[in-house]
Amino acid sequence: MDLREQCDHLLRISSRGKNPVSHAELHEAIHSKWEGVQITAARGLARWGDDESVDAIKALLHEFSSKGAHWAATGAVADVLAPLLHEGDIPWVLDLFFESSNRHNRSFLTQLFNNLPPKVALQEVQKWTDHRRSDARDVKLAKSAIEYAGRTTASGR
Repeated sequence: MDLREQCDHLLRISSRGKNPVSHAELHEAIHSKWEGVQITAARGLARWGDDESVDAIKALLHEFSSKGAHWAATGAVADVLAPLLHEGDIPWVLDLFFESSNRHNRSFLTQLFNNLPPKVALQEVQKWTDHRRSDARDVKLAKSAIEYAGRTTASGR
């Protein structure tokens, strides 16, 4: 099976609902050597949105974002993950953004702030920067992303 067929297959099985076979296939595919297959597996897992699937997507994003020159894959997986995040994920997002990611990938992580409550997220960024050293450019980028997300959400995005 070529890569396009494999990706189509992964999306097909994820649309049928979670079962032991599809679960195993998607979790195997998220560890593929091919980034396109990994990203497609993340999209499939996002359709289910359960905690185990979200954790697998988070792990993949952590892996991509920590490497240099993985901005496209980082952005693609962040796009998949962002709608699944909630207020309880703010500490994880901040750790990934400020600590675990390669700084060249950080601008592709800003969409992770989109579905988080802006007021709480801004407060947590402030707490984070009060207790840890953070590059001023990264702090400004995070705050701008949160403020933008808050404005677009308030305007009925």
